[in-house]
Order: sequence, then structure tokens, then C-alpha cells
Amino acid sequence: MPTVGERLREARDSAHLTLWDVSEQTRIPRWILADIERDDLSRIPRGIFTRGYLTSFARAVGLDGDAVWAQHKAETRPSTVEPAPVPAPVMTERRVSPWIVVGVAAAVLVGTVLWRNSGRVGADGARIAPPEVRSAHDVTPVAEAPRQAVPEVVPAVNAVVADRATPASAPLVLSLQAQSDVWLDATADGERRAYRLYRAGEVLNLDARKQIVLRVGDASAVTYTINGSAGRSLGGPGVVRDLIITPDDYARFVERPQ
Repeated sequence: MPTVGERLREARDSAHLTLWDVSEQTRIPRWILADIERDDLSRIPRGIFTRGYLTSFARAVGLDGDAVWAQHKAETRPSTVEPAPVPAPVMTERRVSPWIVVGVAAAVLVGTVLWRNSGRVGADGARIAPPEVRSAHDVTPVAEAPRQAVPEVVPAVNAVVADRATPASAPLVLSLQAQSDVWLDATADGERRAYRLYRAGEVLNLDARKQIVLRVGDASAVTYTINGSAGRSLGGPGVVRDLIITPDDYARFVERPQ
């Protein structure tokens, strides 16, 4: 039985359509359509995005989108292994030796006798003289030490808050706006900041000190600015662009760097 990718490619060939024709009809970048036909979905986000791509591709070439999605789920369903049941612990009855009972009773008896004897010795022993009561006239007042002025400590919380409220501006600031649906993969200073399909009108803001790495699924579907300057065109429709932008060479991506 042919795979999902093989069925879609055969249906597209039978309909005399190119990847460009399907991309224009579905607004799906050509590189995603090509990966689907190769059954390579490693670069395509999972879940609702995969379902949307497959069903749209299927309908564009005359196939049933729900049937294609069901076949894809059947092909990618992981096999499950049922774990072996854990045997329940066996409770064994333990009998208490009668000698242990005798020993505990003897210890309690001895403790009771000692407690009673200690109370009697305290009652019959020498009486402790009560504490001497002195009047207020017999007490010599102690001179009060002079109070030292405590310097007022002004907390530095406000200074810390002010520093955090006004962070230093990054040397590289990129603002990218999607003009139509486009897949974006962005990393700033080694931290991934975007990895999904952006809808028309959505904005992706990035800031970095060393480097921005960007993959655009459709070069014609985005406009952008770098450090306030308008960016140059990245390419035509369906062109996939991989960009590496640093503070030293960002000027080659803009029209008029400020």
C-alpha cells in the first residue's frame, strides 16, 4: 500500500499540478509540500499544523483529506507494550513471643516504682530556703547606658528596581511581521525564540547581543526592520531563506541603517 506522501505525489501528477500550483492554492510553502511527499515530517510542527497541511494538500489534488489524515495517524501510531503486573506483597503473620510481653511489663513496673520513690525523696529531703525578698529601697539602681544615635539606613531597593525597570538596550533588535501564513524558526544568542507557523498580521520581536539565526519558510511573506531600519526583500514567493545576523554585519540586510 502506498504511503501518504506517495499517494499525494501520485494524485498531484495525475492532476497535472506542480508543487508551485499546490502552494499557490493552499498557501503552504513548497518546501513543506516537498517534505510531505517524501514522508519526511521532521521539520514540520506536530499536531494541528500537520493535520492542516495534509488535509489541505489532499483536497488540492482531489483526495479525501480526512482519509489521508487517518492513514497518517495509522502509519505513525507508536506501538505500546503493556507492562507486566506487579505481584502484590504477601503479608505474613508474626506472633509476639510471650517473653517479650513479660519483659515489657517488668520495665513498666520498675519505671513506676522509681517515679514514686523520686517524689518521696523530694518531699522528705531537706527543705530549700525560699528566695530572699528585697524591697525596692534595698535595690541599687544601675546607671542606664547612654543611648547611641542609630544612623538611618536607606534601603537600596529603589535603585535596584530602577535598574531592572530600565534594561540596557541590545545591540541587535529585529521586528518581523508576517504578511501571510509563514513558518518561522528563530534563535537569539543560542535560545530558541520561535518555532511555529505565524498567521498574517502576527509580529515576532527579537533582541540579541551576539547573533540572531532565522529560517523563513516563505521569503515573500514577511517584512521586517533591524534596529529601526527597514529590511531588504528576502526573496520571491516560496523561497526558503536561512539568515545569520550579527551586530557587525546587520547593515547588509537593511535599506538605510540608522
